[in-house]
Amino acid sequence: MNGRSYNEWDMYNIEAFKPVGKRMSLHIAEAVLIGIGVALAAASTGVAVASSMSAAKQQKRQARVQALQVDVQGERQALQYEQEANLKLRQLQQINGAAAARGFAGGVSGFQGSAGLTQSISEKMAGQDIASLQAAATTSRSFGEIQGAMLIDAGNLAAMGHYADAASSMMAFGSNLATSAPVLKSSPKTPVVTK
Repeated sequence: MNGRSYNEWDMYNIEAFKPVGKRMSLHIAEAVLIGIGVALAAASTGVAVASSMSAAKQQKRQARVQALQVDVQGERQALQYEQEANLKLRQLQQINGAAAARGFAGGVSGFQGSAGLTQSISEKMAGQDIASLQAAATTSRSFGEIQGAMLIDAGNLAAMGHYADAASSMMAFGSNLATSAPVLKSSPKTPVVTK
C-alpha cells in the first residue's frame, strides 16, 4: 500500500480529499456545497436545453402550418382562375348559341356567314383567355408549393439555431464545470524498470 489507503491506481489527488493517516477524510461541507452547485447548474442547463428544444419543435410546427396555409391559398387562387375559365366557356357557349339562333332565325345556316364569323372570333378570344387563366392557375399552384417549401426550410433553419443554443448551453455547463472543479494534481510518476 505504500502508506496510502486509497486506490493505488488513482492518478490524481483531488484537494477536497485529504489523506489522514491510513484513511481518507472528505471535507463534507465543501463537498456538499460543490455538489449542490453542480446540481443547480445542471438543473439550470437542463431547463435551458429543454426550452431550446421545445422552441425548435414549435418553430418547425409553426413553419409547417404556415406552409400549409400558403399551399391552400395557392390552391384556392388556382381554383378561382379555373372558375373564371369555366365562366368564359359558358359565355362562349351563350355567344355561339345566340349567333347560331340569329342565323337560323334569318333563314340562313347558323354556322356560316356572319354568324360563323362571330362564333370563330368569339372562340379565338375565349381560347386565349382560357389559356391564360389555366397558366395562371398552374403558376399559382407552383408558387404556393415553392413558398411552402421555403417556409419549411426557414423553420428547419430556425430549429437548427435552437438546437445550437441547446448544444451551446450544454458545452457552457461542461466548461464551467471543468473550470470550477477542484484543482487536480498529478501524482508523482514512478519510473518504469525494464529487464
